[in-house]
Amino acid sequence: MILTTLLQVSLVLAGIILFTIMFFLVVYITSNDTSVEKMGHEKSGFSGKEYFQKKVAQRAIIRCNQIPPSVPIRYPTMGYTDCRTQNNIFNGNLVCEHGCLGLGSCVTVCPNDAIVLYKGIAQITDACTGCGFCIEICPKKLISLVPVTDIRDIFCAACSKTDASAYCKTAAGDYTLNFHNLP
Repeated sequence: MILTTLLQVSLVLAGIILFTIMFFLVVYITSNDTSVEKMGHEKSGFSGKEYFQKKVAQRAIIRCNQIPPSVPIRYPTMGYTDCRTQNNIFNGNLVCEHGCLGLGSCVTVCPNDAIVLYKGIAQITDACTGCGFCIEICPKKLISLVPVTDIRDIFCAACSKTDASAYCKTAAGDYTLNFHNLP
């Protein structure tokens, strides 16, 4: 009886270990540059395979830094406190349909309080450890991870999709986000 139980437990543990190894192997093989792609314009030269090989420290970036009231809204809303819910209703209420809704779902999920929404500006501070919790919570897919050493400017989410220069400071500034010089 004890021998059979030990054999069953051993088989279950072996299965879990095998499944875990296979999962990480699939992630390693299928990883590519999409998580660090910069709006389809540039690649950072960093691939997911390098992350597994070198354990490169990462940090999050937001491809939109203007939030209400800095960017106009199409219609007023009340009661919505989650970006995903707001996005499900007419793709959000901002004039820029590609922009950050500014409700702070990413702020809530960040364990390091590294995301700040203040006076119409969204930014990620140096407290970011690259945990990636914020990536999946953003319904607009505005947040991605890049290597900490990558200090190049990135383009906002509306770049080459719409002309937002009339109502957005970032768009008026050639759609370039200079995330290391944000106020």
